[in-house]
Amino acid sequence: MPDLSIIIPTYNRKDQLVKLIASILISDFPKENYEIIIIDDCSTDSTPEYIRKKFIDIANLSIYTKPENKRKSNSVNLGWHKAKGRFLFFIDDDTEIAPDTISQLYAASQNLGADYLFCPLMLYYDQPQKIWFAGLKLNFWATTGKFIYKNKQLADIITDKIETDAIITAFFVNKKIFDTIGGFNEKLFPFQFEELDFCVRAKTAGYKHFVITSAKLWHNHQTGNFINNPWRLYLEVKNRIISAKLWSQNRPQIIISHLFAMLIPISYLILKSSLFRDHYIACIKAVINGVYTGRTIAKNITPYYKRNFNDLKKEIC
Repeated sequence: MPDLSIIIPTYNRKDQLVKLIASILISDFPKENYEIIIIDDCSTDSTPEYIRKKFIDIANLSIYTKPENKRKSNSVNLGWHKAKGRFLFFIDDDTEIAPDTISQLYAASQNLGADYLFCPLMLYYDQPQKIWFAGLKLNFWATTGKFIYKNKQLADIITDKIETDAIITAFFVNKKIFDTIGGFNEKLFPFQFEELDFCVRAKTAGYKHFVITSAKLWHNHQTGNFINNPWRLYLEVKNRIISAKLWSQNRPQIIISHLFAMLIPISYLILKSSLFRDHYIACIKAVINGVYTGRTIAKNITPYYKRNFNDLKKEIC
């Protein structure tokens, strides 16, 4: 029985997925102690067939193809339910890890305790010494976040761990935390904000998050850029408004964060209009639709601080 389940949600990124799997397979973490679970979200580029053929001799790798595209949150939850390991390591398919990344995260879980969420230090794929993510500080009033150490150099890191309000792209967690608070919120955040939402719920339940700086990951960030993409922009606006209410801790914060959630994307679209020149009208419509849909949904939800987790986890997936 593997102690660790490595879960990779994927969609139409077979070439990048191959690189990630290859980086996992050269890990110094014992192969008999982990399994690799790939959750394919109905890829149209023959991802499952390609991966099976490429890694035909890897016995601890399994691929599950979903019958329909239900986005990332559903893929994460499916991986959680199929996992055999005591620990779960979720990682996006547009990344690669260092040979000792898994070992460093596993060691942190043993040394610091299982009641935490951990993630590696994340670097730019095309600038391997430049930091992309070393933690995130969230401002729930303004619905904004600030990346810690972003665009600094790897040599600037002088601590072995950094506490963070949230984790994105890759996180290492004891399976019992999922069992306690539930998985990703498929109904409200099927895609985008899904990781942030899970982390907010985890922190509300008392589970802290740390970046382990000795564990390293390289992220091909270009594949996730929503600039000039009306659909991603719509999700950004809608989810920002929904999260403003869900994550607030009191009534004044709900009101103020809701205003910021609407004003920030509108102001950004105006100030950065040149970035959206290819689809400017479509992006304007995306913002308007995002505001309308987000407000409509937000009217009918209750902030997490008022909810019971046992009741909540029955609703989210």
